[in-house]
Amino acid sequence: EAYYSLRRQLATVSTQVDDSEAMLGGAEELNRLERAVADLETEMSQEGFWDDNAAATATLREITRKKDTLGRLSRWRDVLSDSEIALEIAADALDDGLGEEESALLEESTQALDGLKADLERWRLELLLSGPYDAEGGRVTVIAGAGGTDAQDWAEMLVRMYTRFGEQRGFSVRSVEVSDGDEAGIRSATLEVSSEEKAEVAEEAEEAK
Repeated sequence: EAYYSLRRQLATVSTQVDDSEAMLGGAEELNRLERAVADLETEMSQEGFWDDNAAATATLREITRKKDTLGRLSRWRDVLSDSEIALEIAADALDDGLGEEESALLEESTQALDGLKADLERWRLELLLSGPYDAEGGRVTVIAGAGGTDAQDWAEMLVRMYTRFGEQRGFSVRSVEVSDGDEAGIRSATLEVSSEEKAEVAEEAEEAK
């Protein structure tokens, strides 16, 4: 059952990966991305590149974004290839019954495909949020309002929940303002949320100067 389940799952996820690559423009577009990364890295190595810090940071951000896309596609293909190999190994043992090694291999591949499917869903969401301003940060303000200590406790819990939610999804979350409650909790708080990529780019820009 595990063998046939994995085979069905692999067929479904393979189609989703093919569709995702097609959305990016197929093999020709991926080759163009690789050439663009090489050209940008050559540009970075030129003398005076960091003279215009804003332009240099934008270039570094573009390289990071393109490399992330290429790396992601490469990881997807690696998972699909590993799963195909696992199926081939398990198929040879089907007649005699799957042993512990084959069963563990199928389970590992199933988990890897589950992770790939989740990453595909994240990628499609990111693709929807790829407009000129979608990568910018934002602020979240929580206000307890009326309700006394209970409301202030709940406001503090919300801030922790929003912070954890953002960090788990790769965002940098920092507290900008906090007003403590009368006895416990908070009256209000403001969080600043930005992508980790922006933070990393800024750090790399400083190190490269």
